[in-house]
Order: sequence, then C-alpha cells, then structure tokens
Amino acid sequence: MAHRNEFKQTLMRMFRARIPFISISSIERARVLEVIQELAEELGIPIYVHSLSHGTMDLRTKKYVNEDRSVAGGLDFAVQNIAQRQNLTFVFTEVTDIEEDNLVSRHLYDCVVQAIERGGCICVITTKGIWPQLQRLGMTISLDPPNEDEMLEIVKECVTPYKSTIPIDWDEGDYKMAATILANMTKIEAENVLATQMAKGSLSKEDIKELSTAKDKLFSNISGLEKVKIDSSTLSVAGLDGLRKWLEHRRQLMTADLKTRSLRPPRGVLLVGVPGCGKSLSAKFIAASWNLPLYRLDFASIQGMYVGQSENRLKDAFASADNAAPCVLWIDEIEKGLSASSNDSSGVTTRMIGQFLFWLQEGTAKVFVVATANDVTKLPPELLRRGRFDEIFFVDLPTQEERRDII
Repeated sequence: MAHRNEFKQTLMRMFRARIPFISISSIERARVLEVIQELAEELGIPIYVHSLSHGTMDLRTKKYVNEDRSVAGGLDFAVQNIAQRQNLTFVFTEVTDIEEDNLVSRHLYDCVVQAIERGGCICVITTKGIWPQLQRLGMTISLDPPNEDEMLEIVKECVTPYKSTIPIDWDEGDYKMAATILANMTKIEAENVLATQMAKGSLSKEDIKELSTAKDKLFSNISGLEKVKIDSSTLSVAGLDGLRKWLEHRRQLMTADLKTRSLRPPRGVLLVGVPGCGKSLSAKFIAASWNLPLYRLDFASIQGMYVGQSENRLKDAFASADNAAPCVLWIDEIEKGLSASSNDSSGVTTRMIGQFLFWLQEGTAKVFVVATANDVTKLPPELLRRGRFDEIFFVDLPTQEERRDII
C-alpha cells in the first residue's frame, strides 16, 4: 500500500526499468492517470491510455490514435505498435475478467510477451486480482486514498480560489482539521463534500463539523459495520468518574497531529461488567462527547459459510473503519464473536482473533475501539494482554449516589 508520493516514485522506477507488466490496484482511476501523466512529462516517454468510452489516447498530446474502444482492439493496437517501436507504454483502464485463465487474460498475456521482447510496458488499473501466470510476468503496485498531508493540499486547492468571492473563516488549523476529517476519502469524494459546503455561499468554523457529518453519510451501511445514530442532546451517563477522566486525557490525541511526535492514536478500551450496567451506553456517550461517528461491528453479519469468507469480511470491515476514521468502533459483547472456545474445529475463530489482534496493535488510523464484555473468562488471554487495549475498565452496578443522579 502506498500514498501518492511513494506511489509516484515506485512507478517511476518501474517505468525506467521497463517492467513489461504493471498491475495498479486503485479505485481512483483519475488520480492514477494524473500521476502517470506527470511521469510522462518528466521522463519524456510516450504513454498511451485506453478506455472503453474513447479508445486509445496519447496521454501527452491528448490526441486519439485508435478509435477502437474494445479491450481486444486496444490490445491489438498495442501489439502492432510495440512491434514497430521500442519502449512504448500502454495503460488499460477498464480490463475485466483477468482474475482467471480465459481469452481476455490470455490475450493480455501474449501482449505482455511481445512487450518483453521490445522493451514495452503494459499497465492495467484494476480493483481485482490478476491471473497468477500473467502476474508473474510483472509487478504490482497500489495507490491508497489521500492521507492527511495530501488531503491538506487538496483542501487548499479547492478552497483557496474562492477566497475572493465568498467569506472563508478558516485558518491554518481549520485546514488541517478538515484534512484530518476527510483523510482516506477519495479525492473526488473530498472535492464533492467541500463544494457542497461552499455552495451555501460561505465557509465558517462551524462547517468543520459538517464535514464529519458528510463523511459519516458516505460510510453509512458499509460492509460488516452498522451506523449507530446518536442524539447527544438526550444522552448522558451518571457515575464512571474514572472512565471519564481517562477519556478526557485521550480525547486530544484523537484530534492532534501525531505524525511529527511519533505517537500512535489511542486504540480503545475494554469495558467489562454485568449486563445492564451501562457498557453499551458508555460507547455511545464516548462518540457523542468526542463528536465522532459511531459504528457497530456485528460479528453475526461477519460470519460466512465458506472457507475464508469470515476472515475476508472481517478484514473488509476493519479497512472500512480505517477509511471512516476518525471514528469510534463499538464491538458489543465481544466474547460472543471472539470466544476462546475449544469447539472451533475449523479454526475460523482462531484466525479472526489473530486478525483482530494484528489490526488492533498495528493499526495507525484514528479508530477508537470500545469493546464490551459480560463474561471476560470467555475471552482469549492474548486479548487481555497489556498493549492490546489501552485500558480495561470494570463497570459495576451504580452506587446509591449514582442511582440518585440517574433518577
């Protein structure tokens, strides 16, 4: 996985090395082509781009050199030109059905073999896998959604041109906050959100919260996660003074710029206690008090009937949570989904536990996990080890004074 600058440098080395086949994994075709066009100018090499809507175009001159819009026609045109000229590069933006051995992947394979002999390069932008025999002829590279640094540039590029036409009450800190909120969205998604905010004729500090709401809507009902609506005006929690104080210290780390300080954001807490003592309500309270969206990880929807399906769904859910960051991820009754049971003959739960622990310990996105458990004895010991969750709290039934506050 790579962000823009790293992606550009790696792709430049691949072009210079004349790697015959490059598969580019990304959902942002326009952003990938933007980088490739910059490389075409910097390296001074001819690069042709094929699309189903226009055919084949010279990326530097913007002239169409082949009107055949089919993938087969584009590949035939590439083979003919590679046979006549050396060091040509062709980029295919919409090639499908190349995950397995079929006519399309075989056709592409023959084109790559021709490129090997003539110093050519065939690039494919895709979100799916590649037929292994074809992939072994080249290399793979991916482009991540914009991180905070790149998003800061995108935000300024969108907002700055309008400073002379509409009131913009943002300082440098507001720009950075907006970049933090919009990070991990695609470039076009971020531009659409910002354009919608500026369409009302001004941009104030209050609009920072609206950016979070807009991002929240984009990631609602994503795979494996359930969006939880919170009414902060009616949500309050009595007692839990120790948890409140601990959360107050961690709150700043969820919004601060931690890159220059080599600090990681807080990963979360495990709330243990008897049913009905307020653990689930605490998760909602944390999200409401921090002004962050709340997502619930539902292990029932994660479980699949086929081998590897549950693990892949859990991985996708964590990736979705990372993209929705900053946010609060609520895992209710975690012992039901990650129970250390000896009845797991297939090993699915064991693999899911390992996947969750790796994500919890190695993740860098600002996703604060609030896990609740009624019976901590059912949890695997490695989940309770120091360094997994930032802290473990026991939530008991309310005291007499706390009951008075609740009433």
